Amino acid sequence: GYDAWRKAMQFRLLKTSAGKFVALTADDALVEAHNWWQLSTVFIPMQWRELWTKVLPSTPQYIWHNGLNVQSGDLANVTKLVEDGTMKIVLDRVSPLAFTEKGVKEGFIIMKRRSA
Repeated sequence: GYDAWRKAMQFRLLKTSAGKFVALTADDALVEAHNWWQLSTVFIPMQWRELWTKVLPSTPQYIWHNGLNVQSGDLANVTKLVEDGTMKIVLDRVSPLAFTEKGVKEGFIIMKRRSA
């Protein structure tokens, strides 16, 4: 949610021109709403953040993914697509790190130092 996005911005973990932050939860993990007004105060800020970060090129894009429809066997299908080369995982097109065990470990070290 919002706190994680602000920390990613603060520690410059996202690239300004091509960076993307995908939020899988609302700003608050526990949402309690008893009427439309309360519901709107929860979801409108996230929608607004997603809109204005698309418009401003100097800000990493905020994407709110409001749910995954995962079915039985989906992970196996995705794994097969990656293994046969049909799907290519691109974490950062300009990153010097490869998508290997060594590259991922180096990426975690960079994130831990907050120097990405």
